[in-house]
Amino acid sequence: MKKLNCWLAGSIAALALVGAAVAAAGEVVTPAQIEAATTAAQHEEIARSYDEEAVVSERRAESHAKMAETYRHAHKKPPGASMANHCNRLEEAYRSAAGEYRKLAAEHREMAVAAR
Repeated sequence: MKKLNCWLAGSIAALALVGAAVAAAGEVVTPAQIEAATTAAQHEEIARSYDEEAVVSERRAESHAKMAETYRHAHKKPPGASMANHCNRLEEAYRSAAGEYRKLAAEHREMAVAAR
């Protein structure tokens, strides 16, 4: 049990650091990039940024799926159940975000083809 608590505390600390790094990094694509994109290369660069963010979102979804399972097994009574539900909602949101980023990437690739 002690190892599990240490693992959970470490995981939460790591997630907090990742979240802080993402917030510090700023926007995935800036409004200025979108406004300035007129060439195929610029649209491809934006598409790659969205693809990268989709991968990050998928990793976060997987992380929350694993945390939900951990909470479900380690803490069968509240607050474990509510924490598992919280992780499930975050997993769903991150999977949805990944899909949206992939759609944006595809649209910018279409714009890149049109710009050639």
